[in-house]
Amino acid sequence: MIHSRMLLSPEDAIAIQQHVRSKLLIEASFSMSPRMADVVAILLTKVHYLFSNGQLSTSEFTSQLVVESFELEHFLADRGRRHISNIIAEPVNRLKEATFGIEETKGQYVFHKFFDHVEYVDNQLIASFSAMFACMLEVDFKYESTCKIDNKEYLSLTDMHTKRTYELLCYLSESSKDKLFPIEKLQFMYGVFGEDGKIEKPTYQVPRTFIRRIIESSIKSISKNAKLMKAFNFERSEVGTLGYEVYRDLSGNVYIKFLFDSQRNNNNKETLTQLAA
Repeated sequence: MIHSRMLLSPEDAIAIQQHVRSKLLIEASFSMSPRMADVVAILLTKVHYLFSNGQLSTSEFTSQLVVESFELEHFLADRGRRHISNIIAEPVNRLKEATFGIEETKGQYVFHKFFDHVEYVDNQLIASFSAMFACMLEVDFKYESTCKIDNKEYLSLTDMHTKRTYELLCYLSESSKDKLFPIEKLQFMYGVFGEDGKIEKPTYQVPRTFIRRIIESSIKSISKNAKLMKAFNFERSEVGTLGYEVYRDLSGNVYIKFLFDSQRNNNNKETLTQLAA
């Protein structure tokens, strides 16, 4: 069981402003509530912190990880004075059965559990990643196929679709990957389709509805969020859509291209400079 603590120095406070999210996780298929996603973000923050400081090896990614009460209070300080258990007990319980899907062949996803064990007990969050999730983290950490996610920005988002779009934009802003995605791949990523291609969110099965109510809506939310509006400069398409445009190939397949320039690196440097001052 890994008990090493965060927040031991001003340098630690700077280090945990962000967590590292793997490319495979960003492009994975899963569906969860915003609070469940916040718990995963807190655990990823601690894993990366310990790994970066030599206190955790990749072979220990399946070990039980402990996030103590004062660490949870730090991350959830903006949620008001409610007891931490009222904020995370229910989402932690739901994470016990949460799964994610990795695309192994085009359009074919294999699903795995996130955790072998996860619970909130005695004011502590205790979790051990599943072997597959740990393996995914190990591969991405080894080859640095990751992107940085600002924790305050991420935790400020209360809609899961907006969180997913934010993750994707962060990844695209730090990679050379084309910003063009097949609509069906995005529908898997946002949990419209699940294991064996089962329709989990029928409302968003129709591409036009999915684009309007998830992609367009989440981009608008990000563009109006006080914490995020300086992070991304969204462009308009020739037909006036903000932050994206729609393509169709000769076979009728639909693609989404994201239209933005990122200011995240400049903003992050300013934030770290302020924290270090």
